[in-house]
Amino acid sequence: MKQAGADSAARVQSARRRARLGDFFQIALLSALITLGVGLTWIVEPWSRAEAQSGDAWRLGFAGDGALEESMAPVEAPIPVSMQPVVQPVAQVIQSQTSAPEDPRALRRATQSEAKARQAEASATTDTAADAGGASAEEAAATAETSPLMKQSLKGEATPQKLNQTFHIDLQTRPRPVTGAEAAQPAIDPAVTKPKADAQANADPTSGIQYEEHLDPALDQVEPPPPPSARPKRRAVAASSSSKGDVDVSAVKLALIIDDLGYNGPIGRAIAKLPGQLTLAILPGGNYSRQVVNLGVREGKEIMLHQPMEPQGYPRVNPGPGALLKGMPDKRIRRILAHNLDEFPEAIGVNNHMGSRLTTDRSAMNAVMGVILQRGLYFVDSRTSGKTVAFSAAANQGVPRAQRAVFIDNTRSKSAILNQLRQLERVGRSHGEAVGIGHPYPETLAALRSWLPMLARKNIQLVSASQLLTPHASRAKFADKRRRIAAKR
Repeated sequence: MKQAGADSAARVQSARRRARLGDFFQIALLSALITLGVGLTWIVEPWSRAEAQSGDAWRLGFAGDGALEESMAPVEAPIPVSMQPVVQPVAQVIQSQTSAPEDPRALRRATQSEAKARQAEASATTDTAADAGGASAEEAAATAETSPLMKQSLKGEATPQKLNQTFHIDLQTRPRPVTGAEAAQPAIDPAVTKPKADAQANADPTSGIQYEEHLDPALDQVEPPPPPSARPKRRAVAASSSSKGDVDVSAVKLALIIDDLGYNGPIGRAIAKLPGQLTLAILPGGNYSRQVVNLGVREGKEIMLHQPMEPQGYPRVNPGPGALLKGMPDKRIRRILAHNLDEFPEAIGVNNHMGSRLTTDRSAMNAVMGVILQRGLYFVDSRTSGKTVAFSAAANQGVPRAQRAVFIDNTRSKSAILNQLRQLERVGRSHGEAVGIGHPYPETLAALRSWLPMLARKNIQLVSASQLLTPHASRAKFADKRRRIAAKR
C-alpha cells in the first residue's frame, strides 16, 4: 500500500516537472519568434520608408477645391517600453551591419565647394566675354547663374515640400506606364530627329528644361498664300518705327514670340530688354518666370502663358510641370490651366509648349478653349503637329486666335537663325503679316540684336502677337487690355 502511494507521488512529481519544462520551452520558442519578427521589421522598415519618401512624400496634386494637397511620408511609430529589452539588442546588431547615413553638414560643405567652383569659373568666363563685348558677356552669364533653389539648398532651407510647391507638380502629370508597343519603338522617328539635331542641344544646362520636342521639318513649310482678293492692301510708302508700339498700317506686320522663358534668368532678362514689340511666352513654375514677367511689362512687352502639353514622345519627352496630358478629364484640364493662368495675371494670351499629341485631341482642345474664352484671352497655335486641331477648336468657340508660320531657331547658329528670319519676312510680304516663334538661346539673342535694327529700313513693323489675331476686331480690345496692365505698374 505504501509502495503504491510512493509510486503515485512520483508520477505526479514527474508530470509536474514535464509540465514546467514544456512551459519553459514554449516561452523560449515564443521569445525567439518575437525576436525574429522584430528583427525582420527593423531590416525591412528602412527600405519601405525610403520607398515611401521617394513616392508619396514627393508628390503634389490639386485638391477638389483647387488648393494644393500634399502627401506626407509615413511616421515611424515609437517602440513600446515592454519591447525595448528585446528590440534594442537586435537593432544594435542591424545598425552595426549597415552603413551610416551621410552627414548632412558634409554634404552641404561639398555642395558649397562645388557651387563656389562653378561661380569662379562663370566669373572667369564672363570677364573674358566682357572683354570681347557686353552682349556676349550676358550670354556667357546665362549658363552660370545659381538658381534660388540651389541657394536655398546650400543654406539647408530647400525642403522637399518647398521644391514641390515651387514646381507645383500635378499628380496626373507623372509619367504614365509605357506600353510594350511604345517601349519597342524609338521616342521619335530618326528621320524626324535628324533635322532637329542641332536644336536638341536645346536643354538649358542650368535648368534641365527641355525647350521643344523634335519637330517634323514639314511643319516649317508655311501654308499657301491666300488668294489675291483676300490679301490686305498696302500702300507702298516708307514705314516709320514707333517706340510706343503704334501700328503702321502701311508696313508688313510681323509678330515674334519667344517661348520657354522663366528657366534661364540672364537670357530671359536680356530678351525682355530687346527693342521692339517682342511677345514673351512664360513657362509656369520657372525660377525666373515672375522676374521675366515683371521686367517684360516694364519694358512694354506682351505676356503670354506658354502652357505645357503632352508631346508624341511622352513620357520620354517631358513637357515639364503643370502639363496637360491626353486622357485627363476635362474638369482637370480646366483646373490645371486655370491654376497656371493665376500665376501670371499679366498674361493676355496662351500658346502651347510641345503638345504634338494633345493638340490633336479635339475634346482636350475644346476644354482648353473654354477656359481661354471665359477669361477673355487669345490663343496662338504653335503648330507642333501637322494634325493639330487647336486653331479650329479656337475658331469654333469664338476664341481670338493666330498660328505660327515659322520657327526661327530649329538650327542653333546665328546665320541659320537670320536665314529663318528672312523667311519670316518673305511670308509676311506674301500674306501681309506672319507670326514667328523663337527660343531663349544665346544664338537667337545674338541674331535678334542684328536683325531688329534693320526692320524700319525694310518697311517691316514688329507688333505684338495680339495685333495679328483673327478676327481683326479683337486686336483693339487686346491693345486696350495691355494699356490697362501697363498702367497698374
